[in-house]
Amino acid sequence: MTIALVAAASGDRGVALAGPAAVVERGGVVLRLELDRGAIAPGELLWATLTVSNTNDHDLKWTAGGCRILGLVEALPLLPDAGRHWPGALGTFKAWALKYPESYAYFADETRWAHRGGACPAAQFMEILPAGATRRSRWVWNGYISNAASGSRAAPGGQMEIVGSFFLGEPQSTTQLRVVAPVRIIGGPDPYITAGVALDRAFDDGRLTRWLEGRPLPAVSGAGGIGDIVGGVKLEGGTWRVLAAQKVLVPDYRLSEIEVRVDARDGKVVSVVER
Repeated sequence: MTIALVAAASGDRGVALAGPAAVVERGGVVLRLELDRGAIAPGELLWATLTVSNTNDHDLKWTAGGCRILGLVEALPLLPDAGRHWPGALGTFKAWALKYPESYAYFADETRWAHRGGACPAAQFMEILPAGATRRSRWVWNGYISNAASGSRAAPGGQMEIVGSFFLGEPQSTTQLRVVAPVRIIGGPDPYITAGVALDRAFDDGRLTRWLEGRPLPAVSGAGGIGDIVGGVKLEGGTWRVLAAQKVLVPDYRLSEIEVRVDARDGKVVSVVER
């Protein structure tokens, strides 16, 4: 397998590419990712062109998703700071609250972008790349990232990797070709603390800590049954809202909960309410 990072000098569909490009080759298949610029500010558009060439003298099978677009382009933001490790009930609650820690930067393919959205079927299709053939797809990203806890926000300044993928073979057994090109996000660091750090600050305050440690550790945290602790952490404006609740039967069915609000900029606890 050969991998190279090069400066893009050619264009696709008459569009001059001034950004970085990267190439990978495996078994006669060449995958190339080209970006139209090397730096963007959130709100601007970054266009990426993914090109696949079959230099073999025989056809090849490849797998497409529900919209049958060639390959996939995505950005890989860094994982948010998870903060400190906590033992016992605090660690159990924090792990459950942060069970989806990843951030995503969604590229849209050219067709869906032109029609402003539209979901693809949850399906896979086998396609054929003929011998000597070259195919292309174009993708676009607006510089925003999405996270389960913080929603959609401008990507923080710094380097980010843009990844192009192509899946050789049939859907039941694919081989991924992967190529990476860098892009610089123009802007400052994220002004907000992360969800993990917000939970740490809520624990440091003491009231949520006592609430959690004063209850039996649920057998299955977050399942929603009697005795289970549910809740989580969510960014609301400039405040992190940490909510923990427990369903109990003492003597009647009721819900006991505590809500802690943490300033997303300085990490100070703004309010604590028990119900």
